[in-house]
Amino acid sequence: NAFKNTPISPCNEFKSIKKAKEYLSEKLDQKISLDNVATETGLSTYHFLRVFKKNTGITPHNFRIQKRIDRAKIFILQGMSLTQVALETGFTDQSHLTNKFKQYTGVTPKQYLMN
Repeated sequence: NAFKNTPISPCNEFKSIKKAKEYLSEKLDQKISLDNVATETGLSTYHFLRVFKKNTGITPHNFRIQKRIDRAKIFILQGMSLTQVALETGFTDQSHLTNKFKQYTGVTPKQYLMN
């Protein structure tokens, strides 16, 4: 694809990153490959990864985990069980949710609920 090798303008780069953020924020309970996101933006995988990190300061993977944690916070405050929160936000199980939640927020989901 010739388009993938063509340098993109900052405006188009911004549009690509915006589209990627929207795509990464959807269907948080499903697995999405880096190749799929890059294809959605019309960029090569490597170029997408570089442009995304340059524009956001984080990798697409970390962006997606942060979105999942943000969604988990809402579900936790709504009183959903941690097992269900894990399922709804794409974590493999409650333990995976708790570990990532603590890594990203500094507190466990239960501590978050108590604050």
